[in-house]
Amino acid sequence: MSGPLSVLFPVERPGWPSVAAGATRFAGVCSLALACVFCAGACSGRPVSAGETPNQLTAPDKEQPMVSSLPPAPDIEHLKNEAKAIHKAHLRRDPSSCKVLRNLRRFRDASDEDILSADVPLTEVQFALALEYGRGSWAELREAVGRAKPSAGCVLVGGDVPLASGSGNGYVRGLETLLACEGAPVSYERLMGLSGMAFILQADAEHRWNGKVDAGWWPLDPWGLKLNREFLARAVGYELVEVGRFYDSHEWPPAVDDRRDFYLKQIHARVVRQIDAVRPVLMTFCPAESNFGYVITGYDKNMPADRPPVWGRCAVDTEGKYGYSADWPVGVIVVGSRLAPMDRNAADVAALRQAVALAHDQAGPFEARWRDRRFTGQKAWASWSALLRNVDEPTEDRFHGNVRGQLMGNRTAAVAYLREVAERRDGQAAEELRAAAAAYENVLERLKLLNPSHTGDAEKRRQLADEVDRIAGLEAEAVMHVERALAAME
Repeated sequence: MSGPLSVLFPVERPGWPSVAAGATRFAGVCSLALACVFCAGACSGRPVSAGETPNQLTAPDKEQPMVSSLPPAPDIEHLKNEAKAIHKAHLRRDPSSCKVLRNLRRFRDASDEDILSADVPLTEVQFALALEYGRGSWAELREAVGRAKPSAGCVLVGGDVPLASGSGNGYVRGLETLLACEGAPVSYERLMGLSGMAFILQADAEHRWNGKVDAGWWPLDPWGLKLNREFLARAVGYELVEVGRFYDSHEWPPAVDDRRDFYLKQIHARVVRQIDAVRPVLMTFCPAESNFGYVITGYDKNMPADRPPVWGRCAVDTEGKYGYSADWPVGVIVVGSRLAPMDRNAADVAALRQAVALAHDQAGPFEARWRDRRFTGQKAWASWSALLRNVDEPTEDRFHGNVRGQLMGNRTAAVAYLREVAERRDGQAAEELRAAAAAYENVLERLKLLNPSHTGDAEKRRQLADEVDRIAGLEAEAVMHVERALAAME
């Protein structure tokens, strides 16, 4: 396959803040693009206050100031929720919605009754809200908010923090940024291979949301990154320290006040220490883009009461859209002490062993509570197929679309990593590694044709399950070649 491919399937998750309803919309995002290696030592320097010479963390000087009706540190998630609240008010025939809607030309001179009787989709409400804030479109408002500037009391990482060079797994993109700022850059594809994320298919057969087996959440839950974290640290030569609850989503505090208290007690002091040491921090969720992985590059000394005091960007951001996080971090990863890095070839052998273990569901998690429900390989494929075949189990198209999209991102990285390792090998090992990469390319071609729609139709579900089983067979073929390569390498 050629060119980047982006797949967006929104998956709502409980327990995240919302102005209107107490829930934030998540989205599983997969964009397939190969990454470049960051420049070493990009974050060298010292922490700076927001009032000093602007760098990549601040908006361009020529950016026009936002209208006064916007808050000092606007956040697109808050504006989304404001638009939803107005939309819901209109559906309830609440006259309070009419003020903003009169920004629309067709309602400029209309009565409240005429406005409340009209059909107004959410997209029109967003356009009206953008006009309310002095912007010509919702996209223009998003762009303006995306280039917000930190408050005067915000302490920023000194120097330029490298932007992502592509999309993909937000957690791994975030690690790529953190390591680049240590002067120890590792490419995204290599990090995906070393961490095992290139080869995993996460499944949690008993995880439910709103009464449904939530397959859409499977690949987004950060527990998969936990399985090989100690090896990954040795392979890259730095401690990767969890502060709070980064990996364990089942322990994330559901209420906003609880998350605030947890952050202030468990995490904030470490964030301050890292930023003061010119080291960015990785947190789990990026509210501004409903994505996963957020790079914290600053903190607010003033500790505002109405929002979290952390400044940064989504880990997959390629344009420098910085802003304040709309949610309190409940877990972060920070780079710790320097370690003696593993030999590159030895690290590759260990990573390939992990890939095989993942495929055979032998890499964990090993805790009793997860042993028979969380899977990483062929059992995960079987769980996906079984869910589709059980027509009595309600599901949603977007859940399966997200599994497909995340898999495509993972396997694209697997192809790149295997080819990179093959370049440094010869003989049968190189041949088998290239054959494994080709098998994963076949998996990608089949995933590209997979149509996860119409899962409400029993026959469509059966057809989709049949195709999932066929792709699982291609996965087994790829792993067989990895096993043969390992035999030749060892």
